[in-house]
Amino acid sequence: MALKLVIPQKQPTREQQRRLNRRRANAERWKPKLQRPYPRLGEIRTAYPLKLMRHYSKPNTFSQPNFAKPRIDTSARVFRLLGQFPLIDTSRAGAAAYEEPSPSPVSPVDQAIPLSTLRENFEEARSAHVGLQANKHITGSEEAQRLAWLAFSLPEKDRIDRGREAMMQSGLMTDDLNLEAAGKRNQLPEWKKYCTGRFAKGSKAAG
Repeated sequence: MALKLVIPQKQPTREQQRRLNRRRANAERWKPKLQRPYPRLGEIRTAYPLKLMRHYSKPNTFSQPNFAKPRIDTSARVFRLLGQFPLIDTSRAGAAAYEEPSPSPVSPVDQAIPLSTLRENFEEARSAHVGLQANKHITGSEEAQRLAWLAFSLPEKDRIDRGREAMMQSGLMTDDLNLEAAGKRNQLPEWKKYCTGRFAKGSKAAG
């Protein structure tokens, strides 16, 4: 004989039941307005050609003459902020060339940046740029690239999720990774070539 436990529930009062019925009726009345009906077949046939009106950057594709380009509004506030940033010459190695921004005649007097603050910002940016160039020079050396190859070429085994490896591979081409796994030529950086790189060939020759 099976036993069944019935837990008595609290019986709602007449006012509570009336309130629940009113809420249920309101929800049913608003249900058509909150749901979007499935498009009809005619709407689908009309919308599908619009998906083909895309403009690609290939040289053999010509844009339509009646293509309406969106108008980009200019902002005086943005141009005023851009005028306060220093100009950095990234083509020169070592110390960067900085140019002080010319004061804009439309800038309010109370929003003008003091010259001492501008010079401090310039010195800070210059020192950071010099440190970046030194870091690039160090990491571009042969020994640094070999250390990077030893650390990042093979799949990591000391972590369960292997999140660092997935983050590195997300910036590399999948075809090149497959070619590297097959031992064929590819365009991967040297620190990721564990089969075809120059460090891998030197390691095999030494072993």
